[in-house]
Amino acid sequence: MISGSPHGCNNNSCERGIRGKTLAGQFARHGLGWRGYFEELPRRGYAGDDVGNYVQHHNPFVYFRSITAKPRQRSHIMPFRAFRRSLHHPPGLSYVVPSDLHNMHSSSIIDGDEWLQRWIPRIMASRGFRHHGAIFITWDEADKTDLSGCCMAGIKGGHQPFVAIVHGGPKHVRLTKRRTAYSLLRTIEAGFGFRPLGRAAHVRPLAKFF
Repeated sequence: MISGSPHGCNNNSCERGIRGKTLAGQFARHGLGWRGYFEELPRRGYAGDDVGNYVQHHNPFVYFRSITAKPRQRSHIMPFRAFRRSLHHPPGLSYVVPSDLHNMHSSSIIDGDEWLQRWIPRIMASRGFRHHGAIFITWDEADKTDLSGCCMAGIKGGHQPFVAIVHGGPKHVRLTKRRTAYSLLRTIEAGFGFRPLGRAAHVRPLAKFF
């Protein structure tokens, strides 16, 4: 979702220190801010193992050397408690991941739904969202028994939800063509005029949201 490639890893125990380009790097090169906000992250810039309900493999930024080897880039990995304060002047990209208490993977669906009900209205009411903001809500996998895939060779994971809320964008649009996480990456890159990374170059954006 942030680099256009699995970099040879197909499980939850990927090696860190990957040398590859990322969406974070694209924002940095264009002079645009980015932040990753992770619920229950122990501290700013933390790139270590699981702690409490924070799960390392739900944080893609810690796997890339271009981020972890540079203190300034690593400092953009932040505890979720900093997210609310950022809404008045948000960076170009805010990447938000709930902990196992609210992600519907290790928690109940209702717990995750209530978490979204608390936060999505706050984001939509913020100055940042009202200034051409977009919210993309998605999941990283479907039911574990669903091994279907689509759209590109080797893609599996089944059907999963995707919701877009775009200030001033199209309303009540239902996407009918199947897409992948690479399509979401391409959508973000297209919105900022970035060159697509990896497999994102071989897919279309999800829709014209911007």
